[in-house]
Amino acid sequence: MPQNNQLISAREGIGGGNVAVALNESALYLGSAIGAAAGGLIFAFQLGGWALPAAAASVAGLG
Repeated sequence: MPQNNQLISAREGIGGGNVAVALNESALYLGSAIGAAAGGLIFAFQLGGWALPAAAASVAGLG
């Protein structure tokens, strides 16, 4: 993965490249889990099809 190579290169002289990659992967998995949970809640409360893109746009706006 190119992003992992950049993380390792950035930490090459000072060490901790593996920790940086692990934290990056953890953040990606956490984001996926939060997104899945939010989508599940939208469907559980039967908010309709408009709620998924609205929720995605609000999260993208926060980013």
